[in-house]
Amino acid sequence: RGNLSLLALAASLAITPLSQAAAQTSQQKAQNASDYIEFGDLTGVEKFKASGLRYTFNPTSGGYVFVAAEPFGDGVKAEYDADTGNVTFKTPDGLKVTFTAADEVPGQSTPNARLFNKPNPAGGVLGGSLSTPHVNAVPLSYTRFGTVFSTGAAPLDGHAFVFGVNTLPRDLPKSGSATYTAAAGGSATLAGSLTPLRLTGSSATFSADFGTGAIATTIKLVGTPAAGGASVALDDLTGLGSISAAKPGFSGLLTGTGTVSGTFNGAFFGPEAVEFGYS
Repeated sequence: RGNLSLLALAASLAITPLSQAAAQTSQQKAQNASDYIEFGDLTGVEKFKASGLRYTFNPTSGGYVFVAAEPFGDGVKAEYDADTGNVTFKTPDGLKVTFTAADEVPGQSTPNARLFNKPNPAGGVLGGSLSTPHVNAVPLSYTRFGTVFSTGAAPLDGHAFVFGVNTLPRDLPKSGSATYTAAAGGSATLAGSLTPLRLTGSSATFSADFGTGAIATTIKLVGTPAAGGASVALDDLTGLGSISAAKPGFSGLLTGTGTVSGTFNGAFFGPEAVEFGYS
C-alpha cells in the first residue's frame, strides 16, 4: 500500500552538541547555567546529532523505499552557522555537503522551509532542506527538520532527520508521564505510482512515561496529491517504543492496519522535554 518517505512527526525536536570545545559556544554556556537557548537565538557555529532514517528511490516500484533506521547519534551530523545561515550535513555513509543562501531553490524556499539544490561534483544533484516544524500554526522553539540527498551514477540516496537543542540527560523527567500535542507532515508515494502525496492532512498523538521509559504514538496518514486533487486515507499506524539509555533519544516500531510498517527514531528537546520529534 505504500513506500512512505520523509515521514516526520513533531511536537518538537532536538539534538546535542557533538563536542565540548575549549571555547564554549553560546548553547553550551546556556546549558551550563541550566538554561536553554532557542534555535533561532543561537549565535556562532553549533554542531548537532540527529535522529532519522535513510531512504532511496526504487524506479521499478515508483516510490521511495526505507533503507535503514538512524537512531539518535548514529545518523546525520548537522552543523549550523547562525551568523551566515549556512548549514552542513554529514551522513554516516561519508557524504558531506554545505548549503548556503546561494543554493536555495528560487520560488520554493521560504524562511520556515529552506530548500536547497546544487550540482554534485560526482554527477547528478545534491539537495536538502532545513525547516521549522509547526504545531497548530505555532513554530517550535528548539526543533528543526532536515533532509539531504544525492543523485548521480548510483540511485538516489537520502536521509530525513530531526535535530535541534536537545534536552540534557540531567533535565529529562525521571517520573510521571506526558501527552503531547502533535502534528505530522512529510510526503509519500504509493507502490506503482510516481505521484507524490503530501501528508499535511495527517494527524498524530504522542505520549511518554518517563518513569518506565515507554513511549506510544499513533499516526493517521492522509495523503493529498502535490499537484492538487482529493485527499486519500492511507493507513492508521500505531507505534510503541522506549527511551534509550543514551538519553534523550528514543526509538520504536510502527505497525499499520494495511501493509505499511516500519521504525521511528527521535529525541526530546528543550527544557524538561518540552518538545519532541521523530522521523
